[in-house]
Amino acid sequence: MNGRTHPARSRLARITSTAWWRPVVTGVLLGSAIATGLLAAAQQDTGPTRAGSPPGCRGAHCTGKDPESQGCTHAEHGPVTVVEHSPAGKVRMDIRYSRGCDASWARVWLADVGTRIELRSPQGDFQEATIDDRHDAQGYVYTPMLGGHPNRRTEACFHPPDTASGERGSPRAPVCFTPGA
Repeated sequence: MNGRTHPARSRLARITSTAWWRPVVTGVLLGSAIATGLLAAAQQDTGPTRAGSPPGCRGAHCTGKDPESQGCTHAEHGPVTVVEHSPAGKVRMDIRYSRGCDASWARVWLADVGTRIELRSPQGDFQEATIDDRHDAQGYVYTPMLGGHPNRRTEACFHPPDTASGERGSPRAPVCFTPGA
């Protein structure tokens, strides 16, 4: 070999001495670790809101809780529209009920910012929600839940943004309806 290095060893020495591969391997390993962490987080059980899970509450225990976060809006928990009403122009409002949660809530679509809705039980318990911004006004807003099925005397009310007197029959008075109406 007359003092010269073997050609294969020379190439290996150049590859390892320049260490160009270290950042590549580090990047691949780091990317794999991040991807694994993200996949594990995405597959983690998120509790009662996950489809296929039991609802997060039932009956009176649902009062004041969010129907979506409790899983009451999932198809397997039997959400139904009990009654629907159009209180003003394009606005649509309804009373919803989930059999799986045994709870009700009111929902409104396409209402003006400042509109308030409420759901009131015959016993006087009520829940309300307000359209706070343009995003809410372009979609829908719903109240927290009241435990139990809405009966014929459960009342949902639509309060336009500039309702002043609250007198029924005035141009901007609240519009209320019941499942029995």
